[in-house]
Amino acid sequence: MRLFWFWWVVYTLMIVMDVVFWVAAMHLTKRRLWRVLVRVFVAGQLAAHLAFVGELVSPAHTPKTVLGAVIIWHFGGLPVFLPLGILFASVQIVRAAARLNGTRWSRPVAAPAGANSRTRRDFIGTCAALAPPLFTICNLNSF
Repeated sequence: MRLFWFWWVVYTLMIVMDVVFWVAAMHLTKRRLWRVLVRVFVAGQLAAHLAFVGELVSPAHTPKTVLGAVIIWHFGGLPVFLPLGILFASVQIVRAAARLNGTRWSRPVAAPAGANSRTRRDFIGTCAALAPPLFTICNLNSF
């Protein structure tokens, strides 16, 4: 009976980590193309994970690349990048608390940029959001 609860907690934690990553990645990526790619990747991971947990699909009848991507993502990619998600959530909580208290945050002053110009902050945010899915896809060669 204890083993059942352990796996239930693990599966629930994986789903929560998927959602946290999804929110953080949507915040970090500004361009529409990157947001669509992240949405497709995370939605696919969530759908496959829920299908396996709900026993809607048998892992024996699933292509190895799909099964490998789900395993690598949930047992390799998310635990590695989870501290970034925790940091992002903590910053958002502190900012929300500061807004409730009426504290003003000083934002960095940036030079005026054109409508289509890319900033270093956008580039780093996009790289941070796309690193875990790329890690997952690149490690599929082991399956």
